[in-house]
Amino acid sequence: TGYDLIKAAGEAAGASQEITPVGFAPTLGDMDSGLSKPASAKIVQAASKGMGIALGQEELVLREIATTAMDLELDLAKHASDVAGISDKLYQYGTQSRQIMKDLAIAYKATGIEMSRIITIAAKFDTFEGAAESAGKLNAALGGNFVNAMELMRTTNPVKRMLLIKEAIDKTGLSFDEMDYYQRKMFMNAANMKDEAELAKLMSGNYEELAGNVQKNAKYYKDLAEQTAM
Repeated sequence: TGYDLIKAAGEAAGASQEITPVGFAPTLGDMDSGLSKPASAKIVQAASKGMGIALGQEELVLREIATTAMDLELDLAKHASDVAGISDKLYQYGTQSRQIMKDLAIAYKATGIEMSRIITIAAKFDTFEGAAESAGKLNAALGGNFVNAMELMRTTNPVKRMLLIKEAIDKTGLSFDEMDYYQRKMFMNAANMKDEAELAKLMSGNYEELAGNVQKNAKYYKDLAEQTAM
């Protein structure tokens, strides 16, 4: 599924901090140059109070953020600022927050939809009423029972929720360009998108290519580490 690719890429992005040799992993100097003090403070506070990180180990989260930005070729300062901006919302995910941070970064890279927007889009499915409304609209548009409201509600990972919607729309066999005016409006409303541009971004996300590139980067670092150890 699309989420399996996102998760695989996230695991690869996070793995490189453990396998890169000294000189290739993000250093404290690298992080200081990209992480503002306000952003770091908000992230560290969320890490210690809501992510299950032991006191004194908060730097691990900062390194993960820097590594993810490096592997995905994101601007570290913007990425850190974006994570700080959603830090209050990450509390709701508890110990899953670190994985969800990576998932959100990958989804942003693939689609161009900001991490905060992905959380907002997914929040509509927190209630059965919201999930049922969207599932009903999508199933009516798709002409079958392709979206399950209970699955949407039970799936708390915002990226996975978004991909459940995308995969359902993909089953029509229509690309965004092939949809007519009313189909775009219908899918936009059902998926809780703010406009057609956001729907286009969702539909155009190339998760397969991104997952492959990130995993390739992780393999490169691992091979380099093994060569260095010889």
